[in-house]
Amino acid sequence: MKRFEIIEDRWGDPVVKVNAAEDARIKREIKTVYKILDGTATKLIEDGTLEGFGFDREIMNAAIKSKKDSEPYIVGRFDARYEPDKPLKFYELNTLYAGGFCDKYEEELGTRRSQLGRAEYVYEYGMKRAWKNVARYTKERAISSVGYLSVAPDVEDARFLDREAAGVIRFSLPKQKIDIVPASCPPDDSFGLCTYLHNCSSNTLLLPAAWNMLLDNKAIWAYAYRFNPGHPNLIPTSFDPQDFLNPNGSLHAYWQKNRTILAKPVYDCQGKGQLLIESLEQAREQKEDSASQIYSAWMPPWVDTEKGVKIELHGYILNGGRSAAYMFASVNENSYYEDIPHFVEVNPSRRHQSTRSESSFEPA
Repeated sequence: MKRFEIIEDRWGDPVVKVNAAEDARIKREIKTVYKILDGTATKLIEDGTLEGFGFDREIMNAAIKSKKDSEPYIVGRFDARYEPDKPLKFYELNTLYAGGFCDKYEEELGTRRSQLGRAEYVYEYGMKRAWKNVARYTKERAISSVGYLSVAPDVEDARFLDREAAGVIRFSLPKQKIDIVPASCPPDDSFGLCTYLHNCSSNTLLLPAAWNMLLDNKAIWAYAYRFNPGHPNLIPTSFDPQDFLNPNGSLHAYWQKNRTILAKPVYDCQGKGQLLIESLEQAREQKEDSASQIYSAWMPPWVDTEKGVKIELHGYILNGGRSAAYMFASVNENSYYEDIPHFVEVNPSRRHQSTRSESSFEPA
């Protein structure tokens, strides 16, 4: 069986088929990279440095306290370069913005209904366990209310919470109400972090937890690579473009490979402010004119030459790294993503067995 294959459904739309080995590898690598980022955040807090994140002292203090209080991690979405049978290359983790979270839940439900491949319960069960962990956390600390920061209260975040609340959140938090806390997101606070802090009373657990800001910020990737140089799932990244451009730089070999690096603001969202750098002069100008940012080796999306489709992977990490799920997406010429449904191929010798088996579940 092929590890990865794009086929067509009955209506002629693309569907990705992966085998069980590729499915297990993808989930394993998603968990591995979350563990790396979590460990990186812990080390930075222990060392007392959050340089490069662009946070003011108030936000840094909130993130440090949140991490030391072990506030729970619910769900986040990685963006990663994908190529069959090669290590995933991760470059972003979205936690403060819930866009796309409910789409994965709906895809999992759709896969079960279609009976196209192995039935999946990973996302659903991972989400339930994550919210059960929230219930346990609030009970142990006598916290009376839970709030969810929404940077888009009328669109994605509310849609996610409303749909999930019906079958997942209410299942796990039957005795507590979750209030949506809207973020005003003014120009000088595009992610609503100040709103976050102002609404975080001592008796309210506001989610996503404040320490999740560290994982949402692109600076975490420069530190992760510094602490784990050469890791196969990390794209070489630095705060200093000279690490790539200088012949004596630690990352110069990656510049020599295709003579292109990517500059990203640490608060980058949906590619805004990113710039491909192809010369020393361009890098010098960018460094002088821009605020905090990172520089990464440029790795274009993999192209399935048989179908002529650029492929990207969205990896979902749930319940503090205990569960992982994913979706595929095609990338068009404007770098916009369009989700492609996928299913895990069932081994013909096991088709008589129930697909709702323990092998379909992630550990609690």
